[in-house]
Amino acid sequence: MVQAPLIGRGVNAETIRLLTERVLYPHQKIIYVGKGRLIIKDKIQHGILCITNCALTFYQPLDGNAYDYNLKDILDVSYKKRFFSSDVEISLSNSVKILIKNIPKGQEETMRGLLGQTVEQWKQFEENQETKGFFRYGLHQDKWGTKEEAQRWLKQHLASRGFKKIEGKWMTKQEHFDYRQRQKGLYK
Repeated sequence: MVQAPLIGRGVNAETIRLLTERVLYPHQKIIYVGKGRLIIKDKIQHGILCITNCALTFYQPLDGNAYDYNLKDILDVSYKKRFFSSDVEISLSNSVKILIKNIPKGQEETMRGLLGQTVEQWKQFEENQETKGFFRYGLHQDKWGTKEEAQRWLKQHLASRGFKKIEGKWMTKQEHFDYRQRQKGLYK
């Protein structure tokens, strides 16, 4: 794996700092950052593409939205050469395309190889975890553990968000209040 991230044209240190502090999760390590486009059907969005050790993150600085795509969803990586630079196109399994803009001329195969290596390492990691009998859980961080650990985490997470478990069903505070009122015979 590459130690220092590769940085595409048009991306400055401030953008990388913003990504690491506000967008990416602590366990994510940046492999590549560059300008890109997200193409969903015929809709094109412009932003920053960040390839990490476990996901493709597409960040739109103007509105602050970030979208994560699993590396296992990558179907194909191709590139289109231009006179001074190239565009690398990543096709995902859910009919989404991500276009990495302004790859320096001659670096297309390096970029393609780096992405392929990252994808293979992530797939191997996930397969190793699954063969151990571990499950992926967690919202903001990918956590792996046994089914019991996942269930324990889910209970703690829901309880910390104010949910209560009544008769085997998780309820919000309002749902719990309405449930108690109905038990007392009070209806709205």
